[in-house]
Amino acid sequence: MVFNPPSSQRVRDAIARMNYLHNRHRCAGKIANDDMLYTLSLFALEPIRWTDRDEWRTLTDLERCALGTYWKYIGEAMEISFSVLGGNEYGWQDGLAWLEDMERWSVAYQAREMVPAKSNHTLAVATFELALFRLPSFLHGVGRGFASAMIEPQLRKAMM
Repeated sequence: MVFNPPSSQRVRDAIARMNYLHNRHRCAGKIANDDMLYTLSLFALEPIRWTDRDEWRTLTDLERCALGTYWKYIGEAMEISFSVLGGNEYGWQDGLAWLEDMERWSVAYQAREMVPAKSNHTLAVATFELALFRLPSFLHGVGRGFASAMIEPQLRKAMM
């Protein structure tokens, strides 16, 4: 999806497939709009955070605006409601304004929802096992430790 122009057939097919995969869970009430919106926020915001933290330069406002515009488009194509975001009432001036609203909302969502739960631990174990699948079993403990050290403290606390 991110390697092709938004109007390309490949992107349209990818969005249709993604919507097909998510919609039955959304219709069954297993995925809430806020969960979809938070996941979208991770795709929009984490590359910026990672770049700001680990790269030799930060992104320009134009680059951030482009990311915001792109991920807002994807969210709209996925029929994710932005009604909980502040600027939604009047629209957003640009992708930067959308990103700012998204960041405020997602930080609050994360503080409210990212709490320890048995289901989170179950998901973490399954995810780590999947990620470590190709490593020899004697390295799984080291791999788990390395992966645990790489995730943010709040996520680690909620999942472990």
